[in-house]
Amino acid sequence: MARTLTGHALVGSNTLFYIASVYLLSYAPESTELTRGEVLLAIAIGASFDVIAIPLVAIFADRHGKRTMMLVGSIITALATIPIFLAINTGTFIGAIIAMIIAFPIAHSTVYATSSGFISGLFKPNVRYTGASISYQVGGLISSAPAPLISVLLYTTFQSWVPVALYLIAANLLAALFVLLAKRDRPTHV
Repeated sequence: MARTLTGHALVGSNTLFYIASVYLLSYAPESTELTRGEVLLAIAIGASFDVIAIPLVAIFADRHGKRTMMLVGSIITALATIPIFLAINTGTFIGAIIAMIIAFPIAHSTVYATSSGFISGLFKPNVRYTGASISYQVGGLISSAPAPLISVLLYTTFQSWVPVALYLIAANLLAALFVLLAKRDRPTHV
């Protein structure tokens, strides 16, 4: 059962990614003074730093453990959720940049950088890449792809960003649980 849940270990990181890159692109211009272009530029700036952060986090994870980084990353992302929304809700371009720097290189990279090594390490060598690929793709499809739609539904129902933030926090706490449930030992026999 633990291996079937491994793809869901990315639920928090992927949910953050889709909320930050898709949902906030429509939320911020409608709810703040930000233009769509400013939000898009802030996303590009945050994503640019993410490209730098991902290999650095991966190196750190190789030294300190992928499971540890997956857990720490899920907790960091849960803790970063409120500051992300507070920054974007300032309605300023600087606030949007701060939100995306928190979202991408600080929160997203801590899980995403370690996910491939963590997930592939849970499978026997003869099915390692198949298992990792299926876990990653199905996990993303089921748990993360609907994130922008769920966010819109929550916002339109409650007319507040708080339920969206609570959804993102819950996704990351759930991700931490899936990491904890995953097998600790790396299968090595074929």
